[in-house]
Amino acid sequence: MPLIAISRNKKGLAHLDEQALSKELITVTHKSLSKSLNQTVINFLNLDSCHGNNGAIDASYLSVDIKITKNTNSESEKGDWIKCVWEILRKYIPNIEKNINYISITEVESNAWGYNGLTQLKRATTGDKK
Repeated sequence: MPLIAISRNKKGLAHLDEQALSKELITVTHKSLSKSLNQTVINFLNLDSCHGNNGAIDASYLSVDIKITKNTNSESEKGDWIKCVWEILRKYIPNIEKNINYISITEVESNAWGYNGLTQLKRATTGDKK
């Protein structure tokens, strides 16, 4: 039940094909991290401005962060996911490596977040994976 947040400067990266990008990210999240295709959510966050390079406005800033339950994936799986996401982003954003970009994984304790009213801990102990 991962939650993926994509933050971007809306002026510089407004052209992204959100639907196509979402489909690829959900697929790679399923393949690399074994996460459910039906429970992966992607939020696009449009920022008015982003500053980097000693305070200069960075029109092409992008970050991708995924929240997953702690201890559900190996270091290798997480590394593979980051690499695959980078390759997907390179398809959608020309010259992306010239910009400031972050891809991160936030691991949340199973008792600190949930899905449809149940914590991940409760879902795991009761077998409720709906």
